Amino acid sequence: MYRYRVYKIVGGVPTGEPQYVERPQGYFSFTNMASYDYASTYSIQVELQRNGTWLGYYGTACQV
Repeated sequence: MYRYRVYKIVGGVPTGEPQYVERPQGYFSFTNMASYDYASTYSIQVELQRNGTWLGYYGTACQV
């Protein structure tokens, strides 16, 4: 499983509470999120689950 932590970026900094998307695939779409804005920048990090246990840390963020 994959857990994606997604922050909206405003003025170069993450804003508000993150949104989380959990999926068995190594990818997701913004339509999998509860809410999103077009023409906005988001910071995305990924945490992996191995043998039913979340690893407890996220990888380096990328901006989309």
